[in-house]
Amino acid sequence: MNPVNQLLARRIVVLRGAIDDDAANTVIAQLLFLASEGTRPVTLWIDSPGGHVAASLAIRDVFDGLGAPVHTHCTGSAGGVAVAILAHGAERTIARHATVSFDPIAGTVAEAAEVARVQAIVDQLLAEDTKRPLAEIVRDRRRRFAADEAVAYGLVDRVLM
Repeated sequence: MNPVNQLLARRIVVLRGAIDDDAANTVIAQLLFLASEGTRPVTLWIDSPGGHVAASLAIRDVFDGLGAPVHTHCTGSAGGVAVAILAHGAERTIARHATVSFDPIAGTVAEAAEVARVQAIVDQLLAEDTKRPLAEIVRDRRRRFAADEAVAYGLVDRVLM
């Protein structure tokens, strides 16, 4: 059995590297497959700097209609819009030496209005998942969190030793 199938047998999905349409499609397909196999929790391991917003939010949106809870775990780092995926887990954990960073969404000057619109959506989602005021989320863009700081901020529930 190959490593991916061994992880799927343990109900683990891995999101590693930049999030693009292909990565999102793979993660979504694996989540849907595991949900079709039963309602036991699925764990999504995240080590990603973020990536395409639409692809990342598609992964996050699948959580809500999946029928099986998705637990998220940060191994290494979560940045950019990957933080919105991490913070949306039913149970959210982080490795002791992992980091989380609020990296603002980037774009060209010509895309400024769209970037601002999408950034506002991501900020609102993070405010809901962390139970922090929206103004605090906006203020903390570009902030980096160690594992214990991510717990205190409400991005994750606990550090796994």
